[in-house]
Amino acid sequence: MAASRRSLPVKSGVSFSGAGNSRRGFAALTLLAVCLLLSAVPLSLACLVRDEWVAGQAALRQEQLENITDSLMLRELEREKTETLTPLDLTPGLLYPGNRSVRVFTSIQRYAPLGLRFLKVCTEDSDGRSFTRQQIQVRWTDRLRRLAAAAPLTVRDAVPDGEALAKNGVLYASTCGAAFPEFGTYPIRNWIEGGFASSDNITRDGIPMRRIYQMRGEYTAKGYGTLVGTGMLLFPKFGTFEDQIEIPDRVIILADRGLWIGRNVRFADALILCNGTLHLGEGCEIHGAVFAERIALHGGSVRIVGSPEALRPFETVICRRC
Repeated sequence: MAASRRSLPVKSGVSFSGAGNSRRGFAALTLLAVCLLLSAVPLSLACLVRDEWVAGQAALRQEQLENITDSLMLRELEREKTETLTPLDLTPGLLYPGNRSVRVFTSIQRYAPLGLRFLKVCTEDSDGRSFTRQQIQVRWTDRLRRLAAAAPLTVRDAVPDGEALAKNGVLYASTCGAAFPEFGTYPIRNWIEGGFASSDNITRDGIPMRRIYQMRGEYTAKGYGTLVGTGMLLFPKFGTFEDQIEIPDRVIILADRGLWIGRNVRFADALILCNGTLHLGEGCEIHGAVFAERIALHGGSVRIVGSPEALRPFETVICRRC
């Protein structure tokens, strides 16, 4: 009996000792979890600082690429005032930090029939990063200027509505194809800086920042509104300006397939070059110069008023090429 009484406390002591170890184990696990969490905070901060540092270094090198490109572009435009530009290929040095090698080069293309010059300046580093600027300049040919000085309207074919034009005081000349300038939009398309997706864009947004825009498909500018902004519009397919549009700023239009200008459309400062037939609606008025393969009048009171400024030089803004 005495032995069995002594064995009970032993069993009870073993049971209480296991519960204490379990509590101490949970406390240790909790402490370990807290330590891991606390150690992860500075590790995460270190990774964040490292990522920010790497991004800062990349942004600094990109800024250097842009500065080099802009500097060379401005230098070339200034040099062009006194000499003819030729392509360049330069290695100005290294980008810091990182000692990346850098190359900067220019590309120049010309379209002689219209006197266009395309200038592209590109800077790239040894990691493959690059930055490009471009600018387009137009110095109209002597032939175009002479034709525009002789008459505000020049037509390749005979002018069947010559009497109607004369009644409205419109001076015109027919070259019968002999001296009519050759031109088209196709050499410019790879250099264009944008395009309007729908007729809503051009009437809503205008023509911003002296750019060149290609009209997609058979394009129609919606009527009864004002189209503001200076730029060059390319119509690879047939283009239409609906009735009652006011265009108060300088616009240069190149049309490959023909152009319809609706009733009471007024261009205050325009140069229009149209392959195909140029259709002029009743009451339309164009101040500037017009070159067309054929012309068709749809009503009377058409006015084309010559302007010596119609063929003044045109330059786009310096823009980034993506």
